[in-house]
Amino acid sequence: MPTFNKASFIQQTLLSIYQQSYTQWRLLVIDDASTDRTPELVKSLLTTPRAKLVQYKVNRGIGHILNQALSMVNTKYFIQVDGDDWIAPDTLERLIHRMEKEPDSVALAYANTIHWHQIGGVDYYHKLVRHRPFRDRYDFAAYDPMVQPRFYRTACVRQVGGWEVDDPTQGRMMEDRRMLLRLLDRFTFAYVGLAE
Repeated sequence: MPTFNKASFIQQTLLSIYQQSYTQWRLLVIDDASTDRTPELVKSLLTTPRAKLVQYKVNRGIGHILNQALSMVNTKYFIQVDGDDWIAPDTLERLIHRMEKEPDSVALAYANTIHWHQIGGVDYYHKLVRHRPFRDRYDFAAYDPMVQPRFYRTACVRQVGGWEVDDPTQGRMMEDRRMLLRLLDRFTFAYVGLAE
């Protein structure tokens, strides 16, 4: 979980992990030098030895944070849940179930996304984005929304060298889309629809 100044959302994000039906998860929160109460809130909510907080003193950007996380991951798969996102209780179970059926050439599983807006501290449903499968990297490049949740096969992400941080933005912008395009050069994705 990469995070930076997400104090308004981080409790709900962490609770969504704790409430997963799949219980063999591990949680790594990497805080990118937040200047709000995010680290303090995370520390108060890390109630299991399966969860760990790493804090940077200098803001490096999300690409660097994700590469740090990748260097610490020791599981076959990992999911990126940003500090202002949350996942449904059966998300991990469904994504692991699907990836276990797929060949090693499948680098990513993703599902549908629900967007919420927060107004005055209250969450309001905005819309459901039903994603779709992609034929190739060009089909994905022309697709406007970003797929979430992103459930990666660790070995595939390592094979493409992790997240790019040497571009003009130093990995601070569009790191998600750029990673997926790199993966699609060598691998395929699995879309987990509503019926699965």
